[in-house]
Formats: sequence, C-alpha cells, structure tokens
Amino acid sequence: MSFHYRAPLKKLTAEEDISPKVWQVKEISAKIKSVLENKFSVVYVTGEVSNYFNHHLSGHRYFSLKDDQATIKCVLFKNQTNFDFTLKDGLAVIVLGKISTYPQQGVYQIIIDHIIPRDRGVLDLEFEKLKHKLTKLGFFAEINKKSVPTFVQRLGIVTAQQSDALKDIIKVSSDRFPKIHYFVMQTKVTGKRSAQSIASAIKRLDAYSQKTTPLDVIIVSRGGGSKEDLWGFNEEVVVKAISKCKTPLITAIGHQADLSLADLAADHMAKTPSDAAVYVTHKTLDDINELIENSAIIFKEYITNHAQSVNYRLTNINNALGAHCNKLILTAKIRLNKLQANLDKDYFYVVTGFKQKLASASGSLKNFDVHDLFKKKCGLLTNLSADIRQLMKHKIYEHKKNISYRQTSLEDNNPTNILKKGYAVIFKKRNLITKSTQVTEGDKVTIKWHDNDKIAKIEPSD
Repeated sequence: MSFHYRAPLKKLTAEEDISPKVWQVKEISAKIKSVLENKFSVVYVTGEVSNYFNHHLSGHRYFSLKDDQATIKCVLFKNQTNFDFTLKDGLAVIVLGKISTYPQQGVYQIIIDHIIPRDRGVLDLEFEKLKHKLTKLGFFAEINKKSVPTFVQRLGIVTAQQSDALKDIIKVSSDRFPKIHYFVMQTKVTGKRSAQSIASAIKRLDAYSQKTTPLDVIIVSRGGGSKEDLWGFNEEVVVKAISKCKTPLITAIGHQADLSLADLAADHMAKTPSDAAVYVTHKTLDDINELIENSAIIFKEYITNHAQSVNYRLTNINNALGAHCNKLILTAKIRLNKLQANLDKDYFYVVTGFKQKLASASGSLKNFDVHDLFKKKCGLLTNLSADIRQLMKHKIYEHKKNISYRQTSLEDNNPTNILKKGYAVIFKKRNLITKSTQVTEGDKVTIKWHDNDKIAKIEPSD
C-alpha cells in the first residue's frame, strides 16, 4: 500500500519561500511510522483470517485480517504463537496489538500480542493478556505457593455478606469439624471497584492473622456468575494481594468450569465453595483419633526397632571388646579375692594373738592370789581390748583404701571410659589392632570411638 502527500494550494506572496518541503522516502516513512504507532499503540481488531502462512524459517506467522470492505496485514511473532486453538484461513478472530509499518515495502500492519477466536469475546482476550503479563512476573509460580495445614481450627473467609457461598462453607465445614472457628471479612464481589474491595479484604484479614489471632487458612469465595460478574477476580490488584498474603489462601470462585487469575495465584484452587470447605476439613475428628492411634503404633515400632538396633550395636561392641574387657574384669576379681583373703588372714592372726595373750594371763592367775592380781589383770584386759579395736580399725582402713584404689584403677582401664577421653581403638575384621605391622596399605579398618564408629582405609604415609 502506498502513501501520497499533497500540500494544500494557496496563493504565495513574494516574500514567502516558493520551494515546498521535499521529503526523502525514509523520512516520510519514519514520520508515518511514528504517527501510527503513537496513535494506535493498543488496538482490538476483529476480522477473518486469510492468506495464513506458518512455515517461515523464523518461526513467525503472517496472515491478513479482512472483512467485506478492507484488509490489513498481521504479524504474529514466534514468542506469541503459543495458543490453544488452530489458526487457519476463514477463522473469525479478535486480536490485540499495535499498528506499525514495514518501511521496506511501504505497508502498515498489526503487530499482534494476543489472539483468540471471536466467539470467546474481548474479555477472554484481556484475560490472556493479563495472564501472560502476570506469568512473566512470577505471580503464578508453584515455588511461591504455601502448603495448607492438615488440621484447620481457625478459618478466615473473604466473601459477600450473607452470600450462599458463605453459608455453604460454614455448613459443610461445621458438619465435618464442629470445633472450627470462623473469621469473616465481608467484601464486594461483583461490579465496579469489586477488585479493590476484594484485595482490601484479603490484606486486612491477613494483617489480622499476623498481628492478632493467627489463622490457619483463608478462603476467598463467591458463587457462580457470568464472566462479567466474576471479572473482579481477574484484576491485577487481586492477584497481587493473594500473592503477598502470608496466610495460606484457597480460592473457590464460581462453578467448576470457571477459572480466574485469582485461582492461578492461590495456594490451592477449589472448584466450588463446598469443595473448599471439604478441603480444609479433610481431616475430621475421627481421622484425628485414628491418626493419633496410628502415630502411637508407629512410635512404638520405632522405639522397638531403635532398641533392637542399639542392642545389636552393643552386642557387636561386646564381641569386639569382650576378650579385653573379660581379661580386665577377671584380673580385678582375682585382686579383690586376694585382698579379701588377706583381710580375713590378718583378722585371724590379730584375734588369735590376743586370745593367746589372754590365755597366758589367765594361766598366770593360778599361781597368784586372785584378789592380789585382780586389779592388774583388769587393767591389762582393758588395755588389750583397746589395742585390739585400734589395730582392727587400722587394718580395715588400709584394706578399704587398697580396694578403693583397685576399683578406681579398674574404672580408669575400662575401655569405654578410655574412649570417652578422646581415644579410639582400631579393628580389622573384628580383631583388635595394637601394632602398625598388623595392617598393610589398602586394608579397610573400623575405627571405634565411644559414641560411633567409622570405616577407614589405610593409606601410605608421606
């Protein structure tokens, strides 16, 4: 398509420059391009597809839109060709894009951003436009979604006052979990400024949850309606409010077939308000009791298995260190038996000696007058008794001290106590390694500390 420019005719005076402005082709093309792109930066155009060509090496698609009186060329760049219908000649569509020119051929064309079949309507095109934009910004990314708690006791609800959606949520959830508590934030859910009202309600209820009473989850809901009725839930301000909400959030908007951008941004999307109520109460009181019983069984099995594991490890340790421990214990027992025998022997000698002294003293009494010696012998017996008691105390003290020393020495030599001081023992195939000559390069050994053991490999020393 070509362009022509003619200046309006007027009478020129002598003082005026009689030479008209002469444009170069590239100058007038750039001027036309600037005027068109500024004037028609965003346009919705409907028409029938014709001359569709989708085999260009660049991946771009070219076609024309026509009606019964005009035709306009269109370009659909490669990064905009991901749509859910088949583009073909004769299909009536609505496109969203901008008017531009292609100076090399002197034509103007539509650079398309979004395209949908005409029977879907302009709202669907706007939906796809917003969805594409918000997806790029990351508002629908799965990594940002929060998990909904298993047991919900404090439920926040954002919906219209006295709405059927509110009644359904409360009825279904209370039947399944009677101890649930509700925190309702009323909002406008259709019409002008409904999006601002919904976003504000979400923000206020989330702030209440963070600062006053923590809520387990928030349900944003309304009943069914037309695309126009539900459009508020597609607004960017609502999507941002949902994405920034710190409390887990579920949407239940419209009927099963309805899908909003709010649903895509939510942590979980329910098909209907009743489904949302079932989802947040999918664990009933009976389920909780069953879970407690199952948890007790699992815990008991865990303790049993853990005890068996510990016992197995102790058995292995005992097998590994048993010979060494038994030797120490046997030695200690022998020493203790000797100490006990010595104590008994010393006691016997002391008592026998004093008995002999007493017998000798008693025999001497026969050669003397009892009355004359009575006082002397009484004094002698008193002194002897005192000496016996003193000597026995000393002997017992010495033996107790010796026994205590032997016990301390035994504990110090206990392998477990030695390991607790930072030492370790090395085994090769359950045999205790005491010399470097017992292992060679490449051997696998077990290093045993007091609380754990590790497998190691013998490497050559530098």
